[in-house]
Amino acid sequence: MKSFLYFILTLVLICATLLLNILARHFYLYWTTDWVNLFVHFLGGLSAGFLFIWFYLFSGIFKMPQLEHRKISVALIIYLLLVGGLWEIYEYKAGLTFYSIDFIFDTISDLSMDLCGGLFAYLIADRFKI
Repeated sequence: MKSFLYFILTLVLICATLLLNILARHFYLYWTTDWVNLFVHFLGGLSAGFLFIWFYLFSGIFKMPQLEHRKISVALIIYLLLVGGLWEIYEYKAGLTFYSIDFIFDTISDLSMDLCGGLFAYLIADRFKI
């Protein structure tokens, strides 16, 4: 039951992130409101972090997962950087960002917010002993 509720929470967060992204693009919020991009990246990192934790702990793919904080943290950070990097490629290919000196700052801040969101998911999971 705990696994199912955790999975539903993860799906709700993913859907909220995608919906917010669609609305932000439709209403040009990424270009008119500075904090929206950071919030969407934080929410995306939170969603990705919860998905990683569900996949690792509850999916059944890993037999008796070891709960070593250092290994989970390193794996989570690598995963978040990979997902965030793929999202940055999507933004570039979709024409949401343009290469300039600001592009590097934007990418670094986006990846930082992805990491913050994912690590926050890890802290929540650890706090509530998920």
